[in-house]
Amino acid sequence: MSNIEDILQAISIGLVVATFVYNTGRARKATEVSKECLIFLNNKVLKTEEELSNLFHIGIYTTIFRAYCLIPNHAEAETYGRKLLDIYRKCGKKDGKLNCTVALAHIYQQQYKYPQARQLYQKAINITKEIEDSKNEAYTNKQAGIISYYLGDYDKAKEYLDRALAIQAQIGNKMGEASSYGNLETVFSSLGQYHKAKEYIEKALAIRKGIGDKKGEAADYGNLGTVFTILGQYDKAKDYLEKALTIRVQIGDKEGEASSYGNLGTVFISLGEHDKAKDYLEKALALRLQIGDKEGEAADYGNLGTVFRSLGQYDKAKDYLEKALAIQVQIGDKKGEASSYGNLGTVFSSLGQYDKAKDYLEKALAIRVQIGDKEGEASSYGNLGTVFRSLSQYDKAKDYLEKALAIRVDIGDKEGEASSYGNLGTVFRSLSQYDKAKDYLEKALAIRVEIGDKEGEASSYGNLGTVFKSLGQYDKAKDYLEKALAIRVQIGDKGGEAADYGNLGTVFTSLGQYDKAEDYLEKALAIRVQIGDKEGEASSYGNLGTVFTSLGQYDKAKDYLEKALAIKVEIGDKEGEARSYGNLGAVFNYLG
Repeated sequence: MSNIEDILQAISIGLVVATFVYNTGRARKATEVSKECLIFLNNKVLKTEEELSNLFHIGIYTTIFRAYCLIPNHAEAETYGRKLLDIYRKCGKKDGKLNCTVALAHIYQQQYKYPQARQLYQKAINITKEIEDSKNEAYTNKQAGIISYYLGDYDKAKEYLDRALAIQAQIGNKMGEASSYGNLETVFSSLGQYHKAKEYIEKALAIRKGIGDKKGEAADYGNLGTVFTILGQYDKAKDYLEKALTIRVQIGDKEGEASSYGNLGTVFISLGEHDKAKDYLEKALALRLQIGDKEGEAADYGNLGTVFRSLGQYDKAKDYLEKALAIQVQIGDKKGEASSYGNLGTVFSSLGQYDKAKDYLEKALAIRVQIGDKEGEASSYGNLGTVFRSLSQYDKAKDYLEKALAIRVDIGDKEGEASSYGNLGTVFRSLSQYDKAKDYLEKALAIRVEIGDKEGEASSYGNLGTVFKSLGQYDKAKDYLEKALAIRVQIGDKGGEAADYGNLGTVFTSLGQYDKAEDYLEKALAIRVQIGDKEGEASSYGNLGTVFTSLGQYDKAKDYLEKALAIKVEIGDKEGEARSYGNLGAVFNYLG
């Protein structure tokens, strides 16, 4: 075929057919037809018709690019997207160059290639400035900010998102302005600046109420609920999450409704109310299955896994976490996949299966390093440090926890920094380096008080109480444990309350005040039975067994220690099982 008109007609018909099959969902067929058009287009006769050739190349490459995005075949989409971008550059078509750059950035973002995505968004920002396109300048700054957040580069995220906010305010885009406040809130939350985060959500909420954006209003109530959950203000968290839920049910937003149920479930996990948590998470899961939200489904399986782990039902926890992991691998959610590996590692750690725990945590770490997730990377180092501490490999534990701390200080994650100081304090306590332990735990406490993290503050008081107990400073230990207990009662943290009663019981045991010890340990036991915490229940039975051994009531001691042993066997806690056998052995010696 050498006649130009015949070639152009064939290409035109081919493009119409390719577009039609693409629009009817047959993406692969669209690529085949488009590639046949390219064969005609490469005919020597058309080499002289450069402008016409470029126009047809744009049409064909656009169809192939979109088709590969739909399939999806990211590698081929990138190849044709780059070819399309080259033609736009050659033709000087800046609008097309902008759209193509943003589309390529989306592809990298979907593959968790965040550095490449951010680089392309920055190029897109430069183009928007050249063509004075304020609307797209705001959008590309927003996207670059979100990517920077994923990379744990919070200062850069703030810079991009502040720029997006300023442009949205300048062009009078109220909805975009509210969205920017919401994105900035997420950054401030990650930096542990919760009061600032609250201030930004409230600004977003005020705008959304003003413009009648009910969906956005619900999202802001949900975000406020999340901030109050982190701050350990669970009643406030519950109020805001219920407001979000009410609006979402009212407007028929099924996806948002599921999210609200999931977030309420998380609050009840923090409160140690595991049955309520399970109910809400199962409601969220049912909705997500109904609407086909695979990512949300995986999140719910993961959260249910956390509930069963807290209840000491490790087999069930493993089942749910493996369901979450399977979905995340299937849909290519690398961040979620890493999270599931991390959670499975924690389950195996609770079971005393430290080699398995290490394997899973190292898988999580490898993914997080690969996708540039600095916050997740720090979390993985922290969890690995905890595993090495459990194995009494304290130098290794210290190395990993210091790596976690360095990243958290670098990215400005105050909550994570406090957690790292707390974990390092625990390592030094295990090494009987009590002054060092105290220093680190006091650093953790200072940060938690500063950022208003009540749950973390209680945890720090509890850990300091344990240090003073180890030092034989029982009055100081009692003071710190009572401070921890007061906060936990105030915020409604039942699991933490039980832990503090248990620790106070062991202090009174050490002081030989066995009646008081028994009283506190029974309070701990009652709560743990009530909330279904099997691991804690076994611990309480074991501690009560120790009290009755000290009182010479060996039959009673045997009963309690056998109850502890039965639970430890049931939940698969090998380390605890061994300890119970040891304690029972001592009792049988006394019984002759």
